Order: sequence, then C-alpha cells, then structure tokens
Amino acid sequence: EELLAFTVQGLFEDGKFAKPGEVPQLSFFSRSIAVISDMLYLTGITPARVARYKLMLNKAASAGAASVPLAPAASINPIAQATNSINGLQMSTQPSDEIKRQMVAQFCKDSGMNPAWSEKCLIDSDWNYQAAGEAFLASRDSLPKEAFAAT
Repeated sequence: EELLAFTVQGLFEDGKFAKPGEVPQLSFFSRSIAVISDMLYLTGITPARVARYKLMLNKAASAGAASVPLAPAASINPIAQATNSINGLQMSTQPSDEIKRQMVAQFCKDSGMNPAWSEKCLIDSDWNYQAAGEAFLASRDSLPKEAFAAT
C-alpha cells in the first residue's frame, strides 16, 4: 500500500475583491497534500472565465510573480519531501502540521506502534514515510513494549 503525496502551487485572486476589467491582485500559494481517498469532479468552464484565467497568467508572468509549471507536480514516492520553487529559488519544506498528523495516524496503523513512538520514528527519518518504514522494519524487534502500548 502506497501513499501519494504532492505539492500544488499557484496564484489566486480573492473573489470578493475581484472586479471585471481590473488587473487582479494576485497572491501565491503552496499546499502539500497526502491523498488517502480521492474523488474528482469535472465541470465545464465559460469562455469568459478562460479569458480571465489567461489574463491572470499573462499578468503574473510579466510581473515575475512566480513560475507556473505546465507539467503536473505529483510524486509517486510515499511522502516525498516537498520542495517549493519561487523564481527559480529552491527551498525545502517540512510537511504541514495536518499532513504530519495524518502521517502519524497512518504510521500507527501500518506499524502497530502508538502515536508517540510513530511520531518519533517519523521525526528521526525527517518525515520521510518510506525511510521511517524501513527504519521501523530494521529495528522493530529491539523496540520496547511501551512502543506498542496504547497511550
């Protein structure tokens, strides 16, 4: 069983401040996601919305706000380390607190360890789920009974 994780980056404009015909004020976002269950919903888009989206991309590109990747930024490796790219500058980031909680919960299920020991194993592996799993398998026989006791 594998866990799919990826980072989504982009630009957005706050809808309540957006006015037709004006240059939108853009903000940058970056979100790391670990997929446990997925449902995809597709719907049509109006030509006016497509035109606004193209205008937004052109304005962002000319302003140098952020690079807009054309290829999907998905990683098939379990909980790969996320990286952000802003104007070509690479920065390594830790998963968000919510992703860390989800990783700990899943590691508890996969390893049978309690949350405290699962979190310790993930921290020791720098939140790399696959590395934490390999470390657990290599040392599970030497772990104390308290690692598997309910807390």
